[in-house]
Amino acid sequence: MIYRALQTIGFSCAFLALISAIFVFGCFLLYNIILSIIEWVVIIPSIERNVVIYIIVVVVMILLTLGVLLYIIGIVIEFIFRKYPSLLLEKKDYELNDEEKERISVIIPAYNEEKSIKKAIESVNKYCKNVVVVDDGSVDKTSKIASENGAIVVRHKMNMGLGHSLKDGILKALSLDSKIIINFDADLQYNGDDIPKLVYYLLIEDYDLVMGSRFAGKIESMSLFKKFGNRIYTKLLCFITKKGISDGQTGFRAFTAEFSEKIHIRGDYTYTQEMILEAVASKAKIGEIPINFAKREDGKSRLMKNPFHFAKLSGTFLVKVLIDLSPVKVFTIISSLMIIFGLYIGGKEILNWIIYMQLNNTYMVILASIFITGAIIIISIALLISSLKDSQKRK
Repeated sequence: MIYRALQTIGFSCAFLALISAIFVFGCFLLYNIILSIIEWVVIIPSIERNVVIYIIVVVVMILLTLGVLLYIIGIVIEFIFRKYPSLLLEKKDYELNDEEKERISVIIPAYNEEKSIKKAIESVNKYCKNVVVVDDGSVDKTSKIASENGAIVVRHKMNMGLGHSLKDGILKALSLDSKIIINFDADLQYNGDDIPKLVYYLLIEDYDLVMGSRFAGKIESMSLFKKFGNRIYTKLLCFITKKGISDGQTGFRAFTAEFSEKIHIRGDYTYTQEMILEAVASKAKIGEIPINFAKREDGKSRLMKNPFHFAKLSGTFLVKVLIDLSPVKVFTIISSLMIIFGLYIGGKEILNWIIYMQLNNTYMVILASIFITGAIIIISIALLISSLKDSQKRK
């Protein structure tokens, strides 16, 4: 469709413009900071009074500025180049016995999937006791077909989103006394025959979460935009968790009932990342196995049109999750940038006041003071939140 092509081109242009603007602004700020530092140092021989204080302030400003800049450069280099220990596991052939199948429930969130839901149920029901289809407000025959084919149906009266569907599916599986829960898609892009290979590591090796990795396996069909978006988000997860994750957005994963009770799914488009972040934070044992990812049989994905659509819907929420899980690290970076910006716009005036005890631009000093004071308040709040969370964990 023409309008979809135009939307994709528009999102691409906007994304490239944003990246370019950030790069140009960063280079401009770095250039001007270096010029300011040179100017501060060059003026030292012409000072007649308060030389010691001036030199101390200049040294502090230079050390702080260079320290934060080097820290940020280090983060960028680590994000791009560092390789982390791989989570990939060997894909083992394993045959589930009847007793093991009794412990397994498969959750299939579905929204208007009447054409594929029967095949999806048939793909998984030979490996589990319960198939739980969460009909997220479908207006077609999804619920009817799922029920006729032996699934337990949890129906939403209106569309509530994938995250909410997964939460309700987990609650239903737990009420059925399931010990292992598997998240599976209704669009037939995953293969139910891979279930025993995931479950093996939960049953035999005591893993808490095992995910099917599309990028470590074979992808039959995925647009370049979606591959790009998935790669970027996965890279971000690797950087945050320090784990060698190969596919952070896969919708095919198996986890224990105990693990499911520990996680808190907050968003509809970030549940895949949230589960990994919380697994790492709780020191759960996690892994991946290679899987095949087939072409969708019926139409296009109803979840994500392209990486930019996904970023628009999930980016802000993912930042909130990161703040919740690691407030000190996130706010330290934000506060450091605020301090540098404050020093950049007000540093000259502060030095002028130290040398000549007068201000040429009071408004700039006030603005710089707001940024620096705000940064101190933000990091103080982050430390307080972190302390409160640690005290709650100890209780």
